[in-house]
Amino acid sequence: GGLFGLGLGKSRQKYFYIPEPQNDFIFAIIGEELGLVGCILVIMLFVILGAFFLCSCSSESQSNLPDNSRNESVQLNSNSLKMITSSWGAQEWCGTKDGFYYLNRADQNTYNISYIDYVSCVMTPLCSSPNCLHKDDTCSAYFHVPNCGAAVFTDGDYLYIMTFSDGTAERNNEFPRLYRIDKDGSNRKLLLELSQGETFSRYVAADETALYVNIVGSELNQQGISDVCIVQKVDINDGTAETILNLSTNAQLCGAHGDSLVFQSVDIPGELGDFDLKNIKNRLYEISLSTKQQKDILTWTNGESSCIIEGETIFSLDYSDSTINKRTIHNGETKNFVCQIPDDVVYDKCIFNYLDSQVLIFDLIEYGNPQTRRFAISLPNSQLHEITLGFLNSEVSYPYVVFSSTIDGLLVQCGTQQFEEEGIFSNGEMDTFTYTEPLFGIIKTSDYLNNENKIQEINRID
Repeated sequence: GGLFGLGLGKSRQKYFYIPEPQNDFIFAIIGEELGLVGCILVIMLFVILGAFFLCSCSSESQSNLPDNSRNESVQLNSNSLKMITSSWGAQEWCGTKDGFYYLNRADQNTYNISYIDYVSCVMTPLCSSPNCLHKDDTCSAYFHVPNCGAAVFTDGDYLYIMTFSDGTAERNNEFPRLYRIDKDGSNRKLLLELSQGETFSRYVAADETALYVNIVGSELNQQGISDVCIVQKVDINDGTAETILNLSTNAQLCGAHGDSLVFQSVDIPGELGDFDLKNIKNRLYEISLSTKQQKDILTWTNGESSCIIEGETIFSLDYSDSTINKRTIHNGETKNFVCQIPDDVVYDKCIFNYLDSQVLIFDLIEYGNPQTRRFAISLPNSQLHEITLGFLNSEVSYPYVVFSSTIDGLLVQCGTQQFEEEGIFSNGEMDTFTYTEPLFGIIKTSDYLNNENKIQEINRID
């Protein structure tokens, strides 16, 4: 931008040259349009604004406002909701910018909570006891769960373990539970236990003080979906829970922003196994927690579109013209073109797998064809890549890309490994059983997009 810039509104870099010019990189655009002088003025304005707020806070601390007025102010300031589970919901893994947490099998219906450090590329259980076998309750990494499994996720400050159950587990009084633990595995605390007929949907939003947990019915109706959709607000400190939404419909939490939660509902004509997939009607809408008002964002049928949400941004593939488009929650009907799927790509269904600020990854499926084609879009330049890396094989389930490890890297599931363990079966006898664990690795985003198999595998330490 030089000394005085190109002029207000005359930036060239914001047109697909840098990511997120409207928020993360807005100061770069200010520099280009207003120059060095404009940047200095903006910084000076922030300094003046900060000094003003410091003076205001000092004055407020000496005022005679009642305590409840101050509590309301803090609650409103902290009420900025965000999703803390991925587009696939809570899984057996979750990550941060420095490391990655994983629930790996220890024995029948038991798991060890392990941590993968991106620098050392080593997986170790969250246990500080030397020579520990990680197979009983004396180990901080050991976790017993019902036979329907568990998932882990984090809000950045704590880890949360969510267990699931079915009718069999419920008959054994093993109801779904939500635990909070420190990131080193210590201080385990039960926050929430569900009741008969309830289970977690795997999707969770959070603000600074609470989790917003989506709870559905454990029994499915004739259409293969749950008739119950409840959202409970759970205090992360004492576990106090209250039901804030009871939709009583086939809805699922899928996004959060501001003071609103975003849901997707599905209307299936006919019974399970007796309907046309192209006639399934989808509705994307938001509910403000302060006013409880609903607002439609987008509607489509499975024969028209598919979408993925991150914050206030929606990426969708419109089947009618095979275009990937970008929308916002505030204006869901207006779409901005991102890229075009090539005409020679035949598909019936799109499944979005992964989204961050750098890349969008999705699969295109043709019914009757066992070979799924994977594509990725480099978001800074909207360039489409077909991913054909050798480690993407049919043995790998769930999304291959499971978390963005660094600004230019991806943590991927690159294969599977079988393990044998001894366990006590229902007849009381000791026997050996076999289970499969995924193998993980780290690859640079640029290498992934260019189909270069330069993956650094994660080593597992039992």
